[in-house]
Amino acid sequence: MTLQEINEQIKQLEQQRIDLLQHNPTLCGIGYLGDNYDKTQDKTLYQRWSNIIQRCYNINAPNYKNYGAIGVEVAPEWYNFSNFKKWFLDNYWNIGTDEKLVVDKDILVSNNKIYSSETCLLVPISFNSMFSGMNDDTNVIEQNNNGRYTLRLFKTTFSNFPTYDSAKQTRTDIYKTIVNHMLENYPTIPDKVREAILNYQF
Repeated sequence: MTLQEINEQIKQLEQQRIDLLQHNPTLCGIGYLGDNYDKTQDKTLYQRWSNIIQRCYNINAPNYKNYGAIGVEVAPEWYNFSNFKKWFLDNYWNIGTDEKLVVDKDILVSNNKIYSSETCLLVPISFNSMFSGMNDDTNVIEQNNNGRYTLRLFKTTFSNFPTYDSAKQTRTDIYKTIVNHMLENYPTIPDKVREAILNYQF
């Protein structure tokens, strides 16, 4: 066997190794790199993708209890990092500040439990944080002993609502006012993202 033939075999074996790595699930038994992974440029984006997979399928992940444990899943198309990368780059927009864009699964589709290209948006982290906080213990409507209702929102208490619906409507009005004010700070926000935020069902 000639030196040229040996070198050719080595090249073929290396390509087989790369192909196996790119298409063999190595993350939580489902995630794989795909054909468009660049190890020198994709580290940060890979970490975002990995965090999504882990929170849904790694029972030891810190936030698994808020995702995988309650049935949140990743669509099979995003098992492939290269598909996620294409979606991210296609939907990326210049926010105009140092604020981070994050993958949000809750604004576009109400009560969504699927991470996918059809259900997710790239939004400023400020919107993601605000919508995520809508269900925490600082945002509740409670009935008082006198039968009337109290709204606790952003560590502020609004009292003496005659009905649950009237308290909920006040909460919605407050959120919509905040959202409209926040949107003024993002003149480059894509129409799809703006409309999803404005149409969110509070």
